[in-house]
Amino acid sequence: MRLSDPLVSAAAAVAYGVVVSVHFHIYVRWTEQNAFGAVAVHAVSIAGFLASMSLCAWDARLGAVMVAVVNLCHNWLIHGCKLRQPYVIGAVAYLLAAHSTMFCVHTDIVGKTCEHSGEESLSECEDEGGWTAVEVQRCSRAVSGGDLLRSVRLGPFFSVPGQWRSLMTHSLRGLLNDGDRVVSFVGAPVTEAGTRIGFPPLHVHHVHVRKPERSGAMQPPVGRERASHWFETHGDYSRGDDFGVGARSAAGYATRLPEGHCYVVTSAEQIDLNAEVNDVRVDASGASELSYYLEAAFTLAPDADCKPVSKFWLRRPRSRELPTDVWERYAAPSTDSVTWWSGKMPSSGRLLHAWLHTHRSRFGGANHWLLLLAAGPEVVNCAALGITPADGVDVAPVRNASFARAALAAAARVVCEDDASQPNSVSLRGHGSEGVADGDYDRRGGLSCRDWSFGVGDAWTVVAFSAARFLPHLRVTPQHTELWMFVDLPGVPNSTATSSPDAPDSPFFTDEANVCWAETRLAAPFSRRPAASLALAALLVLVALASSPRHSFLPWAWRTRGQYLRLPCDSGVS
Repeated sequence: MRLSDPLVSAAAAVAYGVVVSVHFHIYVRWTEQNAFGAVAVHAVSIAGFLASMSLCAWDARLGAVMVAVVNLCHNWLIHGCKLRQPYVIGAVAYLLAAHSTMFCVHTDIVGKTCEHSGEESLSECEDEGGWTAVEVQRCSRAVSGGDLLRSVRLGPFFSVPGQWRSLMTHSLRGLLNDGDRVVSFVGAPVTEAGTRIGFPPLHVHHVHVRKPERSGAMQPPVGRERASHWFETHGDYSRGDDFGVGARSAAGYATRLPEGHCYVVTSAEQIDLNAEVNDVRVDASGASELSYYLEAAFTLAPDADCKPVSKFWLRRPRSRELPTDVWERYAAPSTDSVTWWSGKMPSSGRLLHAWLHTHRSRFGGANHWLLLLAAGPEVVNCAALGITPADGVDVAPVRNASFARAALAAAARVVCEDDASQPNSVSLRGHGSEGVADGDYDRRGGLSCRDWSFGVGDAWTVVAFSAARFLPHLRVTPQHTELWMFVDLPGVPNSTATSSPDAPDSPFFTDEANVCWAETRLAAPFSRRPAASLALAALLVLVALASSPRHSFLPWAWRTRGQYLRLPCDSGVS
């Protein structure tokens, strides 16, 4: 039984009001008669208020505080005032009590879910009628080291092979508060007992905790729709070679902030969650219905000793080949290829930690196929590297990927590269009878990063190589390459997370990928300077006019004196 049920809410409000008003009238009457029963009624009164506080605390801590205030005020009116209008006081207490109960109902978290048939079928959930309400539970408890764990759990859900499920909540009001210091996050499917479920059988396409960001030095204020990766989990975050219920690989779904650092929460009342989970099992005799919950949990530091950390989000620019892709991916072919994009740092700071989300079936080769370079686009000389980009294509064919990768690493400082010691995919022998097929599955891998202190305007370039590591029958695979960084920004007292790089006002917005520097070096000074382009065009026109004998306005001494004559084609002069 939950307060989010309107019938339960109404019954709780009425019962609460009765406890407040009826006991008040009886208490006042018995007190005036100096009756011994007043003591018993007073005890019942206190017990009723405590029960109401527990009821509200079950769903909203702030609601419980309001009930406590009502209790104190009400008893002060009884014991501290000798008013002659007990019915008026009783009515006021009744309204306050009903209001506090409804406040608990208002702050209850509401969730909803929609089933659809596949990754590209989100349109099946466009109609609000396709969504159904889902129960949301909340938990807060102390954990080791004095930290506090706060979590929400949506469900239960009952999954069958091939099923896709979208999940969404309204504001997670009361889960976190402004000033809370987050030191870790986990988003994962779990059993009723809280045991995590690995991939396979459940693939966490994504868990996005969204939070708006206030204006700062790097960007204007943005809503949570664009600040959509405050904390996140993706399907390639599993780490290890096991799977199923209780898989140790599901520990990869945890994101821990660097030691001594934390994310200081702002705009806590507007945090929400959306997620997508799909059951990757295939139909089989033993592939029974799978029950699970989706859990999102934050670990909070108990004091203010941690240092605020901020989060940067670098993403490959929008696709030309897949402009309407619902997940904003780009096209990765089954042949060796490469894509790259560049930008400049919006502030000074220091890199603390970096991680990657990508689809491993097309992620480079065996090792070292992603590079974060401390250099601008001038590092990519396509002709020298054997790269041949084409208009309208998302990635460029590369003649020898190993050579190009080594040449780029030698031409610029490598800040981060993928860590070959951490597998980013795993070949599993499944449980065919249970619908878990043999095959290759994404794993988290890792990045190896050097110390990097950057200044405002410092250039960076991300280079991502692509190869058909598995699923070679797919001619084109929709791909993500998203790089996140926890950074320390000196002089910035609060944490901030940059908005989606797809938005022009994001500090990491880039409108073009795969720009070959050698081909654009001459045009670069004019590409974004219309006035300079017009001046160059005017100069060329003047030179053309000056070279014409009829229209030349140059001084006579500068003109040709007839030494060079135009001859007809049939003049016979050789």
